[in-house]
Amino acid sequence: MARLTPSPKQAETPQHISSFIEEKGYSPTVAELAKLAGVRSFALQQRLDALEKKVSSLGPNGSPAAFALSTSPSLGGPRGVLV
Repeated sequence: MARLTPSPKQAETPQHISSFIEEKGYSPTVAELAKLAGVRSFALQQRLDALEKKVSSLGPNGSPAAFALSTSPSLGGPRGVLV
């Protein structure tokens, strides 16, 4: 079974998205997101694909897992969490 916890690099991605949206007011393109992450677009797309697979995996009770972008201060600011 695939690991449901995002890797450290994958976990950065929602933070980059949130920061971009806060600054610009709209969602970034893959190219803009890749620039923020300091990687090429292809590498960033692989991260997004891996996150998507984790989101579509089944949770422990057989229910679909969900990926949420949380901005809760109790969680230390923007981060992606599998729920």
